[in-house]
Amino acid sequence: MPGKANARSMVLAVLLACGFFQCQTRTQTEGNTPAAKTVAWRTDLATAQASAMSTRKPVMTVFTAAWCPWCKRMQDSTFIDPRVVEKTAAFVTVKIDVDSQKTVADRFNANARKHGGMGIPNTLFLSPNGVILKHAVGYYDAKTFLVLMDSVLTALPR
Repeated sequence: MPGKANARSMVLAVLLACGFFQCQTRTQTEGNTPAAKTVAWRTDLATAQASAMSTRKPVMTVFTAAWCPWCKRMQDSTFIDPRVVEKTAAFVTVKIDVDSQKTVADRFNANARKHGGMGIPNTLFLSPNGVILKHAVGYYDAKTFLVLMDSVLTALPR
């Protein structure tokens, strides 16, 4: 039975070696993976509108709140999708917290229903000169949000 013992030892040695090298490879690549890209949110609408005028980009304003589960879901799924993040480069992006920036939210009736507005999350798209292009209320998955973004971009005058 010495042959069986040697065969088991060799198999065990190979498995251990493979496991060791996988761990080494994983450790080396984990440190080298690029950080996930995220949307570059601004928090001041006036500054964003000034930037939109100079860059000729539309403004994408997302109204949200820390306590809103659908806002959180949109942040954790839609706004981290690489396709959405990439597409936001065509916009000046602003995130407005309806509780801390109630005046801005009230101005666009984009506040939470508890404050007399439409509900959140909601997204307001403005032309570079401040004209409302589209106002979308509710949660959107990444695929649907991309279609929404494209519809705004194609509606812009050239």
